[in-house]
Amino acid sequence: MRSTFLKRRAGTLALCGMLGVMAAMSAHASSHQASLRFNPASGGTVGQVTVYGQTVTYTAYTVSYVAKPNDPAKQVMSIYIPANATQGSPIFMPLNTGGYMELDLLTPADVTTDNVNSSGSGSGSAIAAALALSKGIVVVSPAGRGRNTTMLVNGVTTEVGNGPAALVDLKAAVRYLKYNDSVMLGNANKIVVSGTSGGGAMTSLLGITGGSAVFKPYLDEIGAAPSSDTVYAASPFCPITDLDNANAAYEYFFYGSGITTANPGRTAPITLSNNDQRLSAVMAQMYPTYLNRLGLKHPDTGVPLKLNSYSPDAVAGGSYRNYVYSLFSASATRFIIDSGYVSADGSLNEAGQTYMATAETVNGVKSGLTPDSVITWNANTRTATLNSWKNLLVYMNRMKPVGAFDNGFYNVTGEMDLFNTDPAALKNDITVADGWNHFDPNLKDAIAKAAMMNPMYYVLRYNGHGGIDVNPYAATVYGTSSVAKHWRIRVGSYDRDSSPFVSANLAIALQNRGLNVDYKIAWNQPHSGNYDNTDMIDWIAGLSN
Repeated sequence: MRSTFLKRRAGTLALCGMLGVMAAMSAHASSHQASLRFNPASGGTVGQVTVYGQTVTYTAYTVSYVAKPNDPAKQVMSIYIPANATQGSPIFMPLNTGGYMELDLLTPADVTTDNVNSSGSGSGSAIAAALALSKGIVVVSPAGRGRNTTMLVNGVTTEVGNGPAALVDLKAAVRYLKYNDSVMLGNANKIVVSGTSGGGAMTSLLGITGGSAVFKPYLDEIGAAPSSDTVYAASPFCPITDLDNANAAYEYFFYGSGITTANPGRTAPITLSNNDQRLSAVMAQMYPTYLNRLGLKHPDTGVPLKLNSYSPDAVAGGSYRNYVYSLFSASATRFIIDSGYVSADGSLNEAGQTYMATAETVNGVKSGLTPDSVITWNANTRTATLNSWKNLLVYMNRMKPVGAFDNGFYNVTGEMDLFNTDPAALKNDITVADGWNHFDPNLKDAIAKAAMMNPMYYVLRYNGHGGIDVNPYAATVYGTSSVAKHWRIRVGSYDRDSSPFVSANLAIALQNRGLNVDYKIAWNQPHSGNYDNTDMIDWIAGLSN
């Protein structure tokens, strides 16, 4: 009898102990969640911004968007709520970063006639924020970790913001907004994110990876709010992404141009060595195999897009090449028409003829070529046609060495730095001798994180091998996420930081999934963003209707 009693008592004590632990865990979780509650009465700061002579009043709050920050000073967010915002206002999240570096808080800047570009649109992400506020759109600016975030580890200054830290922080910021949707003005189901270059890559990833379970351990580690991290729309500018395959894409695009300005210590263009040119040819020939395995289809006709092998002087052809040609042609057409270069009969007027016949300096290089050596104008159809891929490349002037995104022979690139997670190797700075490169024997963690940071792997299934072997972890992320419904993707016609194939492939893959995608190449634009802010903010406002 006593034995039975002791067993029951022991069981009761064990149960009580377990309930006590559960209660403590619940209280601990509740405490964390309570720290993530937005309080509109907490005393935000009233501010104003001028938008083309009109004053816009807002209230600004700064909050921590995680309960257990890895970097308390960095994992914070500024929230700007305009006076005319409603519960249904969209929320605009500009990403103030580039090069996969840390995200910095952004303050809206005045929009005046002194800071508009040739199209009359205020440029820069800070001006985009001001324009958004003038439309009654809530603006949130997250800070966050990046590949240059450091802390002391065993007395060594070590990078701790490598991939996927920055994306995890952005997801946590989105979760904070959704967690507080009922107590904060703005509709957290209408979050629109935008960034440029590395920020464009983060925009693409945030738009594609919503709800993917592969990020859960990282989000739990920093105490992210228990809510969704799916966004409504994404507007990346010149995204530097698809890093696994970016080298070959770059070589296919620039192969045969023969010069580069990228090598450290050199400011004048140099000619690629014979060895580099041979390596460029090898990489260029690898890209069609990869591209043709993507299964991309023409967004309008559904015809499979295929790329043929590369010939020394020009692209040999293929439906994919023809489609990309058409994107450049449409870009030039819009530019000529919007610039007022067309007469009533469809011919180029005097200003248009002058433009076509005047040699330009593009990306700081005087090629001696004129626009009519790159494009041809048809007065009957009122359209421009790209007439010379080779001249376009001479115009642009190749910027990066062969192995553009992980060339450890010349220097350690930002993209290599992104996945360096070995404190012992990092020391104070990454060097070719001590840092990470593709020949490091301990790559498993870096390669897995590279798969997490490639938006293409979430929306396309990669079958088989050949050409470029796809990241072996690609299958672990495919189909794991909810993708933003609306996309606005922009890349410049003279962008030489990456191949236009990267952004085009992203757009086509999303279009093939039936999503709303507005993809355009912006003529005369280099690697840059926010050059059409007025149109972008109008697009965001239109999404909320």
